[in-house]
Amino acid sequence: MTVAGHMSLQMGYPEWNRRLLRHYFGAEPHGPDWHRPVTHLHVTVEDLHQTAGDPAISPSDVRASFLAMFASEHRGRKFSTVARDSGDWRPQALHDEPPFFVHLVVSCLVATDFESEDAYSTRLNEVCANAMQNSTEALPALWEQLRDWLENARRQGAHYRALIGQQEQSRAHPDRELPVVWDQVRARFVSAGAERQHTGEPAGALCQSPLRLYR
Repeated sequence: MTVAGHMSLQMGYPEWNRRLLRHYFGAEPHGPDWHRPVTHLHVTVEDLHQTAGDPAISPSDVRASFLAMFASEHRGRKFSTVARDSGDWRPQALHDEPPFFVHLVVSCLVATDFESEDAYSTRLNEVCANAMQNSTEALPALWEQLRDWLENARRQGAHYRALIGQQEQSRAHPDRELPVVWDQVRARFVSAGAERQHTGEPAGALCQSPLRLYR
């Protein structure tokens, strides 16, 4: 079989979304991992390779296929527009997984495993490949929706870990932390109200955010 014929290189957004969610958050109910909340998300090409589940394909080929799939979702549309396009999905829909998780993963991948050392916004534009200026304005709400969905699913005994920020672990009201921290993160990379390059920090800088969803 040729490389192009492997099923892992033909996966669309929904299948990647399902597999990546299980890769980062999957856990047996009440097992050791189930009790360990996710406090950061460090995405690398090795994670994509493991998620694809095909050792016959090189990590670089998996990465290329994943990014090509992602770019195909953004023809004529911006990052946040596509990320918000969740139809009728709500965090209370326990049997329907968050349909935007690939976008959260890509937002991390751009920060941690991208070859270029240009500003974050420039790298984001490259992976969207839509000849547009793309922002991450949708991400704060999507992280919160993911957190709420995981919490609801876990109450029903679903096989997922919880999502919390590092500072939230000692707070009585963890939902107050995410929006504030995300505003701080966005300010480092995207100028408010104008989609222009904001900093020349190297790849990985976003992973040092106070939220610790990135490390």
